[in-house]
Amino acid sequence: MTLILEQSVFAAKQEAAAGTPETLTSAEGAYNAFNVAVVDNTEIHERNGQSSLDPIPAVSGKRPGTLTFESELVGNGASGLPNWATVLLPCCGLIATGATYKPITADTNHKTATMGKFEGGRLRYIAGAMGRLSMRLTVGMPGMINWEFNGRYGVEEDETLIAPTYPTTMPPVFESGTFTVGGTAYLIRELTINIENTIYVREDPAADGGLRNAVITNRRIAINIDPEASLIASKDWQADLLAHNLAALNCVLNGGANNTITLNCPKVQVIRKSTSDREGLLVDPLELIATRNTAAGDDAFSIAFS
Repeated sequence: MTLILEQSVFAAKQEAAAGTPETLTSAEGAYNAFNVAVVDNTEIHERNGQSSLDPIPAVSGKRPGTLTFESELVGNGASGLPNWATVLLPCCGLIATGATYKPITADTNHKTATMGKFEGGRLRYIAGAMGRLSMRLTVGMPGMINWEFNGRYGVEEDETLIAPTYPTTMPPVFESGTFTVGGTAYLIRELTINIENTIYVREDPAADGGLRNAVITNRRIAINIDPEASLIASKDWQADLLAHNLAALNCVLNGGANNTITLNCPKVQVIRKSTSDREGLLVDPLELIATRNTAAGDDAFSIAFS
């Protein structure tokens, strides 16, 4: 049987028990996913031989795996939340209250997932997976999300290609929306918000492949923007950096009813600034971090659907 790259389908399902693989069917493939890649990172322990320079057979060990893909920043198009948000965001440590997701520290609220790629007539997947994500908004283009999940690499098997019903809501373009820092609008070309979770895949001597499931052990939310440069009297980003000033960042991706996404960081801090140009126009690229808003934390970032 000849396997064709374009006959590939991504699927993901939250696990009822962390690390126990779920069956992936057409219902779990309702995503518009791009550039899906599954990587087998099985550890191989090579063994030196005796009396000869030739080695003796190697032994396979723990079986970690990585799955990466891209998807669009898009709403449901009708009442309710989009499937990608309800399934994937809790596997990145973001939990919903109503239509708003925020990062939560308590791992009892986190979810793991079985996710994989059907390739023609075979399936490659990871289980017990949790991940990190990066949202990228470029003016005049749909918002995109880059996902990276870590878990236990599964046993590859032949499976019939699934036939999901794919979402049809068109993703909103980054225009006719809102972007402000400290309540002031700035002219930017691109905004990225990186939820840089630290992922650890737990060892388990009783588990197949020596691994049980992933957990999030740390979180850092980094933001990059490229505002047009201005006179210091108009905006002094260096002064903000040196004075440790904090300001709210707000971005609205406006796609109309049931397709509008609001990204909010109540307190961002400039930690690095530089100077560059955009086809001759001076810009001041900035790296920001999102800090906790209250003493309790878990409120440095939110993504809301409306």
